[in-house]
Amino acid sequence: MPDWDPATYCERLASLLAGCLLCASWLFSVHVRSRPGLSRLAAALPVVAFNCGAPLLFRRVASSAGAGTAEDSEIVTIVLAWAANRGPLAADQWNMAPFAAIQLAPISPMEGAEARAHGRGGRQSEHAGGAGSMAAAFVAKAALTVVGLGLVRLQPPQLVLEFLYTIGLYAILSFAMDGMQVSPHFDSPWSSTSLADFWSRRWDLAAGNTLRQLVYEPVLEGRLVRTAAPPLRATRGAAASAAKRHRRRRLVGSASCFLVSAAMHELQFWYMTGRHSGGLMLAFFLAQVPLLSGERQLGGVLRRRGLQPPAPVRAAATLGTLLLLSHWTFWLACNRHGVTAASLASVKGSVAAGRQLAAAWLAWLGAR
Repeated sequence: MPDWDPATYCERLASLLAGCLLCASWLFSVHVRSRPGLSRLAAALPVVAFNCGAPLLFRRVASSAGAGTAEDSEIVTIVLAWAANRGPLAADQWNMAPFAAIQLAPISPMEGAEARAHGRGGRQSEHAGGAGSMAAAFVAKAALTVVGLGLVRLQPPQLVLEFLYTIGLYAILSFAMDGMQVSPHFDSPWSSTSLADFWSRRWDLAAGNTLRQLVYEPVLEGRLVRTAAPPLRATRGAAASAAKRHRRRRLVGSASCFLVSAAMHELQFWYMTGRHSGGLMLAFFLAQVPLLSGERQLGGVLRRRGLQPPAPVRAAATLGTLLLLSHWTFWLACNRHGVTAASLASVKGSVAAGRQLAAAWLAWLGAR
């Protein structure tokens, strides 16, 4: 990677922030005077184009270029969901400030009683905690990152190293997601007792929420734009047919979510490296579909026989499956093309800069 000029980096960062605020202002002005559908989609397209192009500002400026592509991808899904009258931006309760915060930051505001009553929203009806608990979580994640860096320097076996990378990825992704009353974004992913528990209740729920709103729910409902439709009364035969169709749509919706997530990760990989992953990112996410289906079938067999493995055994099986699969797909691509090394160098630089800042502050205090 070429050396980068801090002044150029700051100029581009300022341009990016100005563009983001302009996009938020534009969408809010459209929001208050338009209806969901084609008019909002047309208004959203320039914002989508801006966020798709924004990471290119930094690709050749810093070794950590592309680190913000995950957030850009999430902004795109949030904005498209808004055009279809879905997701938190579609609510009429926001003024300009929270509207912009929801669009630009990886946060998911709590959904209210209506979402809970209709059984939708995933974990968005739960509160992630107040400022004190979030501050404590932030400090814990910072400590976890520092300890992880120390362990990486010991050069452990590759699988152990990739486990440490995964823990570090959790810590880094969740740093920016901790503050508006928000729902949980990560919840002890190492405690997952199944793949379904990991993906739907514990890992990167901010991204999961947007995929649920933009992809899963439209497939389940059979329509893209959400409207207030009255419930239909059905006969017993029609109800059975509808239940069967609902099960098929759930499977198609889940598969579609993983396919879209794979495409987003492949795009992020290209932003960071200028190369594709050779299908490894696609393989990691699409493999979750048959694994989840097999897990569901196995769970049904065990329940019918009155068997329930202990939670620690299920957690070990879940994390072992994900770690081995990611070893041959996700982390193989990252290690092969230098993403892991560049990200690790970026984190080390951030820690070193933090130490220098703390030392300068202590020296200033001592000189007074």
